[in-house]
Amino acid sequence: MILRSGAQGMASAAMKNGELIDDAALTERGFTFADGCFETLRCVGHVVPLWPQHKARALAACHALDIALSSDELDQQLEHVLAVCPADSVIKLILTRRDGGRASYPAPSRANVYAHWRPLPSAPRAGVALVSARRPLAEIPSFAGMKLIARTHYTFACAGQAFSDTEEALFQLESGALVETMHHNLFLLLDGQWVTPVLTRMGVAGVMRQYLLSQSLPPEIGVCTEGTLTLADFDRCHGAFISNAVEGVVPVLEVNQRRVPMADAFASMAQHTREVLLQ
Repeated sequence: MILRSGAQGMASAAMKNGELIDDAALTERGFTFADGCFETLRCVGHVVPLWPQHKARALAACHALDIALSSDELDQQLEHVLAVCPADSVIKLILTRRDGGRASYPAPSRANVYAHWRPLPSAPRAGVALVSARRPLAEIPSFAGMKLIARTHYTFACAGQAFSDTEEALFQLESGALVETMHHNLFLLLDGQWVTPVLTRMGVAGVMRQYLLSQSLPPEIGVCTEGTLTLADFDRCHGAFISNAVEGVVPVLEVNQRRVPMADAFASMAQHTREVLLQ
């Protein structure tokens, strides 16, 4: 335990489950107030595919939160991580406000940059089943697009539910509009186009999602676009997948125990994204 001198000569201290501990973690605003953002990176051979897109999203979130972090600083922090982590890893960069105001009030501040890494999955999943979260996802339009540490609105929406490794929670707004899963964006093949939910009310603008929307994809894959989707669209879709920058794309095999067809174009989509994630 480390005691720190506080106001009027008092000391700060902390306990965990009845035992005294070092209180350093409890003074970190990312831990106490979820005051920051994060990025989850796929690292292959000490190279991070789509790093410019990850970096742009992280810097935009820091700017919105009034946390000072430059592009060069973030590049340097990633270089520090790549120098010590295994060549093939999943890296989580966590960016938090270094200093705050009184109690939970924010203040303009520079960033603390934390990193955690784990082994890269050995093989992609063959498919997933989507299960609707039991509660609507809270709408915070000013959060839309950003990947913030605060995830309570997601955990609250599916609190009390259990999900296997082949299941993902599917989140909807109060209106019934689909948003995403816990860790992925969603695409449905409708009328010859891959449609992903519009994220103006809530949701994370995933890096793989951004890539697919911004690229001229091979004709055998088709066009990716945004639209408003509901559960009813699964009844008329010709296929569906979820996406992120770690797994690439994973086919949706069923939703709420209803079978979803496998699109003919999915194999080409999967091969294309595998190549992107090896660059």
